[in-house]
Amino acid sequence: EKVLGSPVLVGARVTVGSYDQSLHAGDAKTGKPAWTYETEGYVHATPAFDGAALVFGGCDGQLHLVAPDGKPVRKIALGTYIAGSAAVDAGRAYVGHYGNKFVCVDLAGGKVLWEYPTGNSPVFSSPALASDRVVFGARDRKVHCVDRKTGKPLWTRATRGRVDSS
Repeated sequence: EKVLGSPVLVGARVTVGSYDQSLHAGDAKTGKPAWTYETEGYVHATPAFDGAALVFGGCDGQLHLVAPDGKPVRKIALGTYIAGSAAVDAGRAYVGHYGNKFVCVDLAGGKVLWEYPTGNSPVFSSPALASDRVVFGARDRKVHCVDRKTGKPLWTRATRGRVDSS
């Protein structure tokens, strides 16, 4: 199957998403498959690791949390395709989606804490975190910076085209 995203090393295992609607893990030295976690849509994004679980979105509209041994921890419904990688810190995930929003999710509670709308533009880029802000690009031809706690806009910067990359 076609591999999407970048591999992530967690312990002695490397994980990667795929067009076969799965997250795969294999031994980092030998490449021998260790486990496969199936979703209901393509897995475009690179998983993030918060120290306890791999966190990634899929085209099934779910934010998935999977233990390093491949066991499911939780699914959080976001309702639309998630193509970009999430950034995780302090029990929260920050991720954009095809529903024209960028969101902050409480991983333990499984709830969206805030949403930042991007007009009629999906978010495919992966965010960058600073201590008090989040920066990400969108297909509205802008780079956005929002407050990490509230999602309130701090600034935007126009670009010459859609921003799909990290």
